[in-house]
Amino acid sequence: MKVNILISVCVLIALLSCKKNEVAPSKTVNDHKNMVKTESVVYHPTETTYTYTYTYNDNNLIERMDNDDGTSSHITSTYFQTFIVEQYYDQGGIPRLTDTLFLDSAGLVVSDHWAGHVLQYTYNNDGYRITEVNNNGNEILERFTNSIENGNCVKVIHIEYVGGGGETQEITFITDKLNSKAWNQKGQPYYGKSDVNLVDYINFVGCAGIYRTDTYSYVYNQDGLVSQINVSTPVQDYSINYTYY
Repeated sequence: MKVNILISVCVLIALLSCKKNEVAPSKTVNDHKNMVKTESVVYHPTETTYTYTYTYNDNNLIERMDNDDGTSSHITSTYFQTFIVEQYYDQGGIPRLTDTLFLDSAGLVVSDHWAGHVLQYTYNNDGYRITEVNNNGNEILERFTNSIENGNCVKVIHIEYVGGGGETQEITFITDKLNSKAWNQKGQPYYGKSDVNLVDYINFVGCAGIYRTDTYSYVYNQDGLVSQINVSTPVQDYSINYTYY
């Protein structure tokens, strides 16, 4: 099951379809300045590391993501005018799960069909994602509702319909720190706008009040881009490291 992305995604860019619906050939890495090349997630204190490497097409959209997560699998993305096909390959290069993402007239994903599930998305007039609903057939499994203020997703209400449960995530931002690690830098502008600022901390609220707080800190490279995010949680601390083309 896909996990909802807590930080709203990417600056809105209209998708450009390639001639004859073909994927444009890859450019050299120097043509993708400030695009994320690798993203490594390191869990502490075990220092277990999972690394993802991104390759882009001429429209600065991801055409391949290689997973060094113990599987050496990869995902390819093929772009058409009204939909995107994401093909998952296992470590032997055998095609497995296929996602089909359907787009609206603004080039935003409105539904994602994968393995019997349908994820449905809606956006506000400014291009921020405000709902995500996970359906399995005619059954709603879970729903996420986002509240947007001053260009940031400040609250996510998560409801689970199977087995009950859910939580509210209250997100506080560092208002003087602009978000330099937005999803558009990784070639996914079709999920809506990114948060304007960087997250400071997130409170997870259940029926009895706040039961968990995750705090964030950042390291920047010489170009002023976020090169590391350090997340402190009551469960397990982790870091996300970025390199850029």
